[in-house]
Amino acid sequence: MAEQHGLVIENGLLKKYEGHGGRVVIPEGVTEVGDRAFQHCKELTEVSTPATVKRIGKGAFRYCENLKGIALGAGVGEIDDEVFQGCFSLRRIALPAGVRRIGRRSFAWCLRLKKVALPAALRQIDAGGFSGCAALAELALPEGLTHIGENAFCGCESLTELVIPQSVRSIGKWAFNDCKGLARVAVTDSVEDFSVFWGCASLEAFVVSPASRRYRAVDGVVFSRDGSRLIAYPPGRRRERYDIPKGTTAFLAGAFDRAPVKVVFAPRGVQCVPGYTSGSENSPCFASGDPALATQVGRYVYLGSLDDLPRRQRRIAAEGFLAALEIGMPELEPWKDGYIDYIREEYVTYEKKAWRNGTVLRLLMDSGMLKPETAETMRRKFDAKGKADLAKALADYLDARAAMQ
Repeated sequence: MAEQHGLVIENGLLKKYEGHGGRVVIPEGVTEVGDRAFQHCKELTEVSTPATVKRIGKGAFRYCENLKGIALGAGVGEIDDEVFQGCFSLRRIALPAGVRRIGRRSFAWCLRLKKVALPAALRQIDAGGFSGCAALAELALPEGLTHIGENAFCGCESLTELVIPQSVRSIGKWAFNDCKGLARVAVTDSVEDFSVFWGCASLEAFVVSPASRRYRAVDGVVFSRDGSRLIAYPPGRRRERYDIPKGTTAFLAGAFDRAPVKVVFAPRGVQCVPGYTSGSENSPCFASGDPALATQVGRYVYLGSLDDLPRRQRRIAAEGFLAALEIGMPELEPWKDGYIDYIREEYVTYEKKAWRNGTVLRLLMDSGMLKPETAETMRRKFDAKGKADLAKALADYLDARAAMQ
């Protein structure tokens, strides 16, 4: 066993570093950096490895918080699990040309990592490979890459552009979730599940190559190549309303999941294809004159007579009606009186909602349903809380009621 400046080496294996950090040059002849060899070495700032090193073990430089630079020799063929996890000061890294795999959480939480050069030989990025790299702004995924793991780039908030290579065969769940600065994504046929882009708040349009055999983009929204199926709505497009175009026969259940659109208008006959979603509270309200759709989505407003729907679905449709009122939907006008009659029947429920929902409150006032004693109590409460607009609206309502008597 030999020791060189704190490096404990045995038969080519660097087992442990017992030095005091700073700059470390691993000597020729070392073939492997052992698991967790430098883990938690807070004084370490720079490391270089010779071409003789073929493997860097799991967690080898894990939480070396002040490591700023790393020069890897040409012999390294993969970056194992958690090798650089938590290296908060690492800003740039160029991976050797022969690296084919980046392991689980290899660069997770490298908070200052701005640029990484990925080699053409890379085939696999495992789960969490670059998760939490908030400063990562430059990234080119090489053609030939086949697998992107779960959470691989989740939380990379500084990424603005991304091209998914055609060679990719699988993308894990949440791979690009919460990449909040991502404004442009070029989608290829390799993308199957668009929920990997949930939380990309700046992504207002998808880009699809005209050569795609699987998809097409219409105004930034992804459809099947023949236009019959709506696949994905951009998660950063903040619109009050979206109208599914004529000719579309179906949309995926998760197509609008977590998108900031408030109401989606679906023409009669358009069906919802069942699939995974994160829950109805994260979906828009669907508006349709087709009662069949009312049973397929979590939130909806029915453009027809409530008598067509079972009792439970009438209640859900009434909630959708209130959501649609906020943006205005002319298609609702023929059915508005029926909704108001239903709300009148269920008055107690909606009186309670009026305390926290301004749309409900104004509807009750406009329809003359709000009881004077309730209105006066609410006026005093809102006045005390500084909600001047609501307090004044309630006062005006009480004055109008008094003038009618």
